[in-house]
Amino acid sequence: MRTTLTLDNDVTVQLERLQRSRNASLKEIVNEALRRGLPDMSAPPTKRKAFRTRTFNMGTPLINLDNVAEALAYLEGEGFKRSCSTLIFSFTPPTPKQTSTRRAASGWMGS
Repeated sequence: MRTTLTLDNDVTVQLERLQRSRNASLKEIVNEALRRGLPDMSAPPTKRKAFRTRTFNMGTPLINLDNVAEALAYLEGEGFKRSCSTLIFSFTPPTPKQTSTRRAASGWMGS
């Protein structure tokens, strides 16, 4: 059977490498690749064994994990805590008037 195929560049490179290494024609390489690959493509997918992560009781944490900035400051050093607190505490929440104006401008309908 004669047909025309448009191959992606990565497939063409692999076919050319195989062609040179095996000293075979393109037709032979493509037919062999299809013979090997088509049964895998038509077979039902194999069921994989579920991956399970082992858990370990590591005891009580030595630092407070509820405060992320504090935990990172402990791990990264106090310089991190200072730079992080600047970001956290420099935020100014909008006033109720600004909030209602934003809601009306965005088309938000609230009760």
